[in-house]
Amino acid sequence: MKTIKNKAVATGLLLLPMVASATSHVTTPNFFTKLGGWIDQLIALLLGIATVVFLIGVIQYVISGADEKKAETAKKYMLWGIIGLVVMVAVWGIANLLVDTLGLTDTTVKDVAKFDFSGN
Repeated sequence: MKTIKNKAVATGLLLLPMVASATSHVTTPNFFTKLGGWIDQLIALLLGIATVVFLIGVIQYVISGADEKKAETAKKYMLWGIIGLVVMVAVWGIANLLVDTLGLTDTTVKDVAKFDFSGN
């Protein structure tokens, strides 16, 4: 009998935050809002990394002088840095387009069957 009581108390304590948030009047961000924040942070981080890779390539190219092998390595760094920047900006744009089109910024997702694709 004591173990059942302990399990009930433990379960109640685990569910208490859910009950408290259900009665709270503070609006909590939904899943899509949180996911959008994480994606924005990830894209910003990857844009920073791609920029650093590009700048490393530029610095190596300037320092390489007449050494063709170092210049080729530097060009590859610059190329991959630019590719990374373009891909991240494209991903960011597509993600924002989807969020705006599907209305994922609201607390409810728009019903796609009732969505007006005509633009009127």
